[in-house]
Amino acid sequence: MSLADLELSRLVEPEGEQREAPWVRRQNTKTWAWVRRMALWGVASLAAVMVVTLIGHQLSGRSRQFGASDVDKVESKVGVAAPAAPAAPAAPAAPAAPAAPAAAACLCIFDVDRTLTGKQGWEDECPADDQVDNVYDTAYSTGTLVLSQLGESVAQTFCGSCYTGAVSAGDVSGANSPERAKILAALGGTDKTKTDYWQMVGFNSNAEVVSSLVVQAVNEHKQDAIRSMLDWWRNTMGIPIEDANVFFFDDMAINVKAFEGSGFSARQVSCQSRDPNAQLGVGGCGGVISEVTLQKGVQLC
Repeated sequence: MSLADLELSRLVEPEGEQREAPWVRRQNTKTWAWVRRMALWGVASLAAVMVVTLIGHQLSGRSRQFGASDVDKVESKVGVAAPAAPAAPAAPAAPAAPAAPAAAACLCIFDVDRTLTGKQGWEDECPADDQVDNVYDTAYSTGTLVLSQLGESVAQTFCGSCYTGAVSAGDVSGANSPERAKILAALGGTDKTKTDYWQMVGFNSNAEVVSSLVVQAVNEHKQDAIRSMLDWWRNTMGIPIEDANVFFFDDMAINVKAFEGSGFSARQVSCQSRDPNAQLGVGGCGGVISEVTLQKGVQLC
């Protein structure tokens, strides 16, 4: 640079300012150009998003006015399946017929010895009975268990439609005995008794009964055991059984007569066959099917 040029530059540039070098000036120019391009790209992107959003809102509003044919046209253009048109509401179903009232629950309670069983060793005297081999019965004179006609056929009587149970002064050959298993099966099993627990009340007429199977009950107080048993049926098992739908069957007259005034029905069985050697007036062959009836009240032989 000549002396004249130097002097000229001093006149043009303000005093105190330093002139940028040419390479710095070129670098700043490139930087600002890049910033401008990015800004323009951002503005363009934002504008595109706004346009797409606006179009979407417009299409959404219009779609409510489209008919089925318009939707089909849109589908064909964009290649997206539109949701199926809502089905017409089904006609309301006709009200169901009211359910028939459930039949009132009934309960049949049986004595065991000489009611569901017959006298041991009386096969000839009791042809309708069935001796159960290899099952011992400790009642009275003891011996091989004999099921009476009633003991074999409870399900063939009206009691086949009722709940069942047993109240015996004996112990039905003791805990876990084969006889207890046979008697439970004769009663229809736990579907009918709702338990397989044989409760020994220890000849206590005031004992709280918590089972449908009671042993060591007090003669002439079996109605008391059944009264307590009904609380178990109603409160524990949730089965409301009315007093009038309770039927008791026993071979001994003193036990049946004691039901007078109880509100339960009781019937003496084994009327045609009696054990002449028994001092308490007990049955011989045991109960028969024809003695199990729906007759209400107390019935003696």
